[in-house]
This record gives sequence, structure tokens and C-alpha cells, in this order.
Amino acid sequence: VLCTFMLGSKMASSLPASLKGIQLYMSISKQLEKHQPLLSYYVLMYAVQLGIQASKQDPTAKGYLLNLMGVLEEKKKVLCRDPDMKEKLDNEIVAQSYVEDHALSIFEAADKKDRAAQFDKSMAKQFFLSGYLFEALQQFGELDSEIKEKMKYAKWKAVEINKCLKSGIMPTPGPPGDWDPQEPSDPLPPPSSGERPVPMPRHNPPPQPSADAYPPGPTPSAYP
Repeated sequence: VLCTFMLGSKMASSLPASLKGIQLYMSISKQLEKHQPLLSYYVLMYAVQLGIQASKQDPTAKGYLLNLMGVLEEKKKVLCRDPDMKEKLDNEIVAQSYVEDHALSIFEAADKKDRAAQFDKSMAKQFFLSGYLFEALQQFGELDSEIKEKMKYAKWKAVEINKCLKSGIMPTPGPPGDWDPQEPSDPLPPPSSGERPVPMPRHNPPPQPSADAYPPGPTPSAYP
């Protein structure tokens, strides 16, 4: 409860300008917190790493990041009460596998719907979340080429599907022949918190985030 309060109110409103680049990751972490606390922890950890790189000359940012590290420490203490969670916090290989498995599962569910031409907003949200979970894997080391391409593709696909749905155009299933695996220049804003729940994959491993796992967007019209 303490961590949620610190992230959700005071810290979110006092974010230094040099740390604006981590705001999206903090928002994703906050929304994952209730149903996927371990994923929330690692997304926030990645945000802190990005913040350290981006604000070395900003003393205000340094203090803010120290507070975020305190939030992470409190989260870790709570999570470590569960032996299964403790292993995923103490063993980096296990942690990396945990985050990667979730990212792949969400991505594959979205990709399956996409290739079946079952287009809707929830598919864009799944691509969106999987893309940023893939990116968060960089805290464990350099991404392999397959994961890196999936990350870029998921972010690009989320933007393309969103654009098509807003314009009333039928999206193209799968990648087009001229797809360039570069990150989109206009990344998709996170979904609005007032939208309907997002259906998650219906297979067994691993458990998936609920609709609450999707952060509120900076603009209410992020999705049609």
C-alpha cells in the first residue's frame, strides 16, 4: 500500500523534467502493481536504470531516483515474503525468464489474433504492453536479435492498429512486405484507465495481467 501511494500521487506529480522519459514506465509499473507485482517491480527497476543514465547532472533528479530506489526496496521486502517470489528476485536468470515468458505470452496472444484478422483495441494494448516488457528485459543485459525484433514489431504493430482503427481502416494482418523493423517515431500512448477490460490469453502458463495492467494514457483519446 505504501509503495502504491508513493508512486501514484506524490512522486508522479513531482517528476523532474530530466526524468520525463521514465514517466511511461512508472505508469506501467503502477498499473501492473495490483495483479502482477513482480512485473511491476522489474518495470520500475528498468525505469530507475533509465533515469540514472538520463539525469547524471541533475541533483533534483538524483534525489528523486533515490526515493524511487527506496520504493523498490520496500516492494522487494514485501515480495520476498513469498518464497517463489524471492527466488525470482534473488536469481537474475530466473527473473529474466519470468519477465520474458510474460512478454512472449502476451505478444503471441496478440499476434495470433492479428493474423486471424480479429482486430480490436485490446489487441493493440497487448502489443503495446508486450513491447515495453521486452524493452524492460534490457536491465538483464543486451537483448538477443529475436527479442529485439519482437520488441520493435510489437510497438510498431500497436501504433499501426491504433491508427487504422481511429481512421476506420481495416489493418493488414501480420507484417506488410515492406515492414522496416525500426521503432515507431510516434509511439502509442498508453490506454485510458476508463476503458473496458482487456481479454488476456486463455492458456495456462504464465498468468496474465488483468485490464488494470494497462496504464492511463496522457490523452483520453489515445484509442478510438
